[in-house]
Amino acid sequence: MEPADVNNDDNLMTLFQTAHTDFKNFTLALEPTEAPDVYKILRFEKQSTALNLFLPPPNCQGDRIVKFQKYADVDLPNPVLLETHAALAKILHASRMAKYIDDILGEREDIRGLSGDGTTDIGRLLFAF
Repeated sequence: MEPADVNNDDNLMTLFQTAHTDFKNFTLALEPTEAPDVYKILRFEKQSTALNLFLPPPNCQGDRIVKFQKYADVDLPNPVLLETHAALAKILHASRMAKYIDDILGEREDIRGLSGDGTTDIGRLLFAF
């Protein structure tokens, strides 16, 4: 994938706001299965529980499955990109890096200025990633 590929059809999905937020925050991912265009929905901590109302019900193994179908002359999402996103989500949550990143982003949002006593950890806020 290159910068010119970002707007390709296979890198696009229409999601409603809650699903989009969870997807970009890596608390929702789609893991390809052995069947073409069939994905297991992965949910991670801190996900929006309201989204569960709109997801397919769990199957007999407890997995939520979604199947993409082509209705127009537009490519379906690229399974390699979705698999990569799912792998990153798993790594972020297994390593607890998701919480670490979330904490730093929260600290950045809370800062209104530098501490008068010089205790603000600027390195953590600017160079944590």
